Amino acid sequence: QGHAGPSHAAPSYADLYFARSTDGGKTFSTPVRVNDKPNTVRPLATSKPRLVVGANGTIHVLWVAIRQNADKEVTVLLDMHYARSSNGGKSFEKARALNTDRNLHAIDHMGIRAEHAFQGMAVTPKGEVHTFWIDSRDMSKESDKAAIYGAVSKDDGKTWLRDRMVIKTDVCACCQVTAASGKDGAVYLTWRNIFADGSREIVLVKSTDGGKAYSAPVRLMEKKWVIEGCPLKPASVAIDGKNNVWVSWYTEADQPAGAYLVVSTDGGKSFSVPQAVQANVKGADHAQVVPLPNGETLLAWDARIGETRSVLMRKAALGKGVALSEPMMVAAATYPALGVAANGIVYCSFVQNGRLMLQVMKTEQLTALK
Repeated sequence: QGHAGPSHAAPSYADLYFARSTDGGKTFSTPVRVNDKPNTVRPLATSKPRLVVGANGTIHVLWVAIRQNADKEVTVLLDMHYARSSNGGKSFEKARALNTDRNLHAIDHMGIRAEHAFQGMAVTPKGEVHTFWIDSRDMSKESDKAAIYGAVSKDDGKTWLRDRMVIKTDVCACCQVTAASGKDGAVYLTWRNIFADGSREIVLVKSTDGGKAYSAPVRLMEKKWVIEGCPLKPASVAIDGKNNVWVSWYTEADQPAGAYLVVSTDGGKSFSVPQAVQANVKGADHAQVVPLPNGETLLAWDARIGETRSVLMRKAALGKGVALSEPMMVAAATYPALGVAANGIVYCSFVQNGRLMLQVMKTEQLTALK
């Protein structure tokens, strides 16, 4: 829910709400505001709030908040805020800023003096909460390369360690990061990296020691998408029941330009040959990937079909390579988001005619794998 604000990039303030369904999406609870201070959420489609439900039911939410200068000038600071609910979303604890409260960045970029945004979050089975965001505090006027900072909670979000730099440089400044955790507690992080030749492609790192150290970045595609400026295209990452790592992302390094899919069966050390999510169209985008309880993986994305952009789905499974089912049309819509319950019920939300809609279906309703 947005409100008019000062004249800077994305000139609006907003509130973030949570609603829950306990009857398979037929009805929802009365929306509860997550941010305790009203009109402080920065609404941005490319820096979406992150919501993760822990194994014990704790609801964790991470979002970008606006903190205006004391002199009320247009220039603002963007903070990384976190809140949690331990009562099923009936209420949320007071939001807390996870980034260090300092402004070392002297560049005023589109009215923003310092930025902690484009966030990702992963919660391990033991209740460790790992948060990440792209941070501008160490950027220079000569480069658009940013860093990734993060903060970790070892006790289900009750208390937090001080934020620290996770990835030093070469981070594309506006492609949202994505994080996920497997059953083994490993934490995976993806971002779009800026390489020396000017190409910008997704890379992945892994931590097996609670976020103290991360592996060397692994590039998902060797072909190069050279682009001047940030494409605002994040990845989607999911860990299945066998700890296989599935990643989907947008690139124009190959044909057709659009979303691609890879999987790693060795913990992110290497990946399969990239496959186009939908090979017969150009511009498949906003792909999301989630594991299904039956061991398969579900993909959703949007693409232009005729004169209309539509949301589509297909399943993927490991065999001799990656097998894909036929794409299935869901709705004339954009920006899909996926969730799968333990009983196999699939929830797909999307934007249709300016409204947030939800489609509920059973796994057996999805197109079968060939």
